Amino acid sequence: MKQVKGFTLLEVMITVAIVAILAGIAYPSYLSHVQSTKREEGKRTLVEAAQHMESYYAMHLNYSGAVSSTSLSIYTPSSDFSEIYTLTAVANSTGTSYTLTATPKGPQSGDSCGALTISSTGSTTAATGGCW
Repeated sequence: MKQVKGFTLLEVMITVAIVAILAGIAYPSYLSHVQSTKREEGKRTLVEAAQHMESYYAMHLNYSGAVSSTSLSIYTPSSDFSEIYTLTAVANSTGTSYTLTATPKGPQSGDSCGALTISSTGSTTAATGGCW
């Protein structure tokens, strides 16, 4: 009698089911890590923009010239940042304080942290705790 080598349909279906279950568990975790990494890029950009604002203040003794409309005239964020966040800036009428906001867009808009902000006093906020 000749012995047949190979897998039965049942064995293949069990293997496919196990792989599907593992993928169903791993994929949401992967997406969470991707959002977290992109959030770090948002925070890094906000801190870098705040440093530019402080340099501007040291030379001009106000922030108002660094902000035009709702954008920074002295800083351009990277293309990586611009794909996932929109950077807006607001200076008060006397030019003595500012607030920078990174608002998520595209796939990052599903991030529970929402918009990230940093102010001239160094205070940072997000929609939920633990994001900074």
